[in-house]
Amino acid sequence: MYYDFKVKIPEVKGKIYERTIKGVVYINYEYDRVYKPDKKYNIPKRTTIGRNDVSEPELPDVFP
Repeated sequence: MYYDFKVKIPEVKGKIYERTIKGVVYINYEYDRVYKPDKKYNIPKRTTIGRNDVSEPELPDVFP
């Protein structure tokens, strides 16, 4: 279930990512990184917090 209102995109440096899937821009939030010592790289943990509204680019639209 998703909410039916718009919120402003947080301005946290390095935590907010935009990802385009089939022409829709989704806003992702990175909340953790897990380091794999055997592979020697980080794996980010992200979750989608909304999608970007074309009419108001600073406010992500919620899912229908």
